[in-house]
Amino acid sequence: MPNLSIVLTCLICLPVGRVCQGFSVLQPQGHIEKMEGSDVTLVCHMSSETVLGPVRWYRGAGIKRTHFYSPVPKYGDTNDPRVTWTVEYNTLRYSITIRDLRVSDTGEYYCEKYAKADENKVYASGPGVTLTVKAKNVTIIGPPGRVKVGEVLELQCHANKDATFMWLKNGEAIPQDHFTTASNGALHTSRLTLQTEKGDIRSAVQCVQGKNEQQRMSEAFNLSSVITVMPRLQIQGSPDTRNRSSGKYSCRVDGFYPEDILVSWTLGKLNISACCEKAQSNNDGTFSTTCHITIALAKISSGAMLQCHAGYRDHC
Repeated sequence: MPNLSIVLTCLICLPVGRVCQGFSVLQPQGHIEKMEGSDVTLVCHMSSETVLGPVRWYRGAGIKRTHFYSPVPKYGDTNDPRVTWTVEYNTLRYSITIRDLRVSDTGEYYCEKYAKADENKVYASGPGVTLTVKAKNVTIIGPPGRVKVGEVLELQCHANKDATFMWLKNGEAIPQDHFTTASNGALHTSRLTLQTEKGDIRSAVQCVQGKNEQQRMSEAFNLSSVITVMPRLQIQGSPDTRNRSSGKYSCRVDGFYPEDILVSWTLGKLNISACCEKAQSNNDGTFSTTCHITIALAKISSGAMLQCHAGYRDHC
C-alpha cells in the first residue's frame, strides 16, 4: 500500500509632549469620541518650518507603541490603508483622517517629528490625542484566520453601554468560566474561549449585552465563518503492470470544510496534476470529493512513494 501524508498546504519610550530647541508638535484635540463606521481627523501642526525631516504617527506609548502612518514607512512598518493625509502635504500641517472606524481603533495617537540628520531618533513629539470608538450596538469580532476543529477559538464582543454580558451557543447559555469581561471607559468587552468541534460548522454563538430584557442588545456569529475541518484521505485503485502502460489512481477526500480545499499529488519528488470532481455536500455540513491522476508506468521507479495531499492556504 502506498504511504499517505497530509500537507496543511528596539522600541523607543517617548516623553509626552517633548519639545526640542523651541520647536513643538501641536495636537490640540486631547480626547475624541466617535462611533464605529464614521471618519475622524487627528490634528497635528508644527510650530515652525525650521526642522527638515519626516513626520510619523504612532499608536500607544512605551512597549505598546506601534507605527500607524507615515509618508514613507521604515523597513517592517506598514500604513493602515484607511488612513490618508487630511490636506495636501506641506511643512506645517500633518493631520490625518481615519475612515471607517472600528472599535479596535480606540487608543492614544502621537504625532512625531524626526530630523533629516537622524531619522531614527525622535526630534519632537506631540502630547497625543485619545480616540475612543464606540460600538453602534453589540459587535462580535472573530479571529484573523480560520481555526481547525479541536483548537481553541476566541471571540470578542464589544458594546458601548452596560458591561453585563451573556453568551449563548445555539440558544443555550455558555458557562461564565468560558468568558471574561473588562471595561475601558465607555467601551465594554467580553472575551469568549471555546473548544471547537466538528458540529460547530452549523453552530451560532450569540452575545447578549444589558441587564434589562427590554434594553438588551445582541449579535449573532456563525462559527462556519471561522471553522476548518481537515479531511480523511484514501488512495484507491492500482495499475495492472502486465497489461497497461499507465496507471489510474484516485484520492478520496472526505469530510472537509470549507469547500475550497487544495488537493495535490506527488510521486517521490515529482509533482503530478490532478483532476478533481465537483465537491459534494454531506449531511453534517462537510464536503467530499475524489481527485484522479494518470501516471505513465515508466516514471514509477522501484520504491517510489505515491502520496495524496490536501489542505488549506490558511494552514500551510
